[in-house]
Amino acid sequence: MRKNKISKINILRGILIILLLATFIRIFCFSNQNGIKSSGVSRKVTEMVTSNMKKVQNMPKNEKELFLEHTEKIIRKLAHFSIYTVVGLLMMSLMSTYKLKQSKRIWISLIVGVLYASSDEIHQYFVPGRSARVFDVMIDSAGVCLGICIVIFVLWIARKVMERKKKENKEVNKLSLLIVAVIVLVLIIAGAGYYIYHQKQQMTDLVETFDLEKESLEDEYNELSLQYEGYKFSVGNDSLVALLSTEQAKVQRLLEELRTVKATNAKEIARLKKELDTLRKIMRNYVVQIDSLNRENEQLKVEKKEAVQKYQRATSQAATLKKEKEKLTERVTLASRLDATDINVTPVNSRGKLAKRIKKMQQFVVTFKIAKNITAPVGEKMVYVRIMKPDDDILVKSRADVFAFEGKEINYSMKKMIEYEGEEVAVTMYWNIEEFLSPGTYRVDIFSDGNLIGQKRFTLDD
Repeated sequence: MRKNKISKINILRGILIILLLATFIRIFCFSNQNGIKSSGVSRKVTEMVTSNMKKVQNMPKNEKELFLEHTEKIIRKLAHFSIYTVVGLLMMSLMSTYKLKQSKRIWISLIVGVLYASSDEIHQYFVPGRSARVFDVMIDSAGVCLGICIVIFVLWIARKVMERKKKENKEVNKLSLLIVAVIVLVLIIAGAGYYIYHQKQQMTDLVETFDLEKESLEDEYNELSLQYEGYKFSVGNDSLVALLSTEQAKVQRLLEELRTVKATNAKEIARLKKELDTLRKIMRNYVVQIDSLNRENEQLKVEKKEAVQKYQRATSQAATLKKEKEKLTERVTLASRLDATDINVTPVNSRGKLAKRIKKMQQFVVTFKIAKNITAPVGEKMVYVRIMKPDDDILVKSRADVFAFEGKEINYSMKKMIEYEGEEVAVTMYWNIEEFLSPGTYRVDIFSDGNLIGQKRFTLDD
């Protein structure tokens, strides 16, 4: 008899533990939703609750929005309270299967519930768009207390019934009554869960229907706007184009209004449907006008065709001549560009001797030649040199040292004015090393007359 009793207790404990863990997991999943998703679910529930309230539907837009926000907060808090009431029910029922004092059962159930409520709020703190509130912990704790009180009340009733039945039937015991009480609680919880799930499913289906209807209406507005856009390009009458633009703007305004309307707002959706029908009728009138204009313009197109062909031939000839001129100009420009050859970069030490190690380098000696070019303009030429480090940073004395290249102001390391007479000119420039240099491949770029005229890479070893 005792083994049978222990077996029943263990089975009961197992069921309660499974239900409690399932409840904890469900709470965790709710808390793991980001702020946008959680708020969206709450807002849909609120709108469904208030959708049949004529007083709410007739409210001004601003007042209605404030009312919905306030109602949403209340619903969210009730959801918190309800699910933690279930936690209190299950936890106190589980503790009642152990031979503990009533006070210990209450305290253990309360502590576990409050601790999980606190951990749940901490979890929400790290979820995007969510926050942790002490007030929510207090609401959750109140729900736990209510669940504990319900179990205490049920067990008290069960005890009274047991005492009454004991006089009539001594075989009825406390464990059986506890099992009955727990079964009743489980049935209540299961029934409530099924009802909530069923209502949620209905709400989801209804919301999806509303959303599909709204999306279909948006597509129709977009299609009408595209039709207006197409007709604007098909007519040459400026006054008619202006009228079409006005109607298209109206379509766009109503489309933007539709996008801000909630899918569940049947009154506004119906109004916008009527507006769409009116706009379609206006569109049909414009189509008749456009067809008439197109017939009148057909003859003009035939007469204009020959003139257009003549103009196209003349334009083609002019374009050909222009291209030939541009090619010739480009060739002359390329031929007149300077060219830097025999580019060398020599690192030297303090005595002017070749330095092979970076730490002994005191100066870069950059030498090159400006090649002979009889087509290039003669006179004074400013030559700019950029020394690029391995990390593509430039060696400069001042960031204010810039010159124009391809529409931008870029830095240069050093510059030199030379006199160019069309003949080959040798150029030597010096760069004093005043900064730390790292091993790697460096690059020297040489510019003149707004063009890159030469480039050279060199390597420094440690």
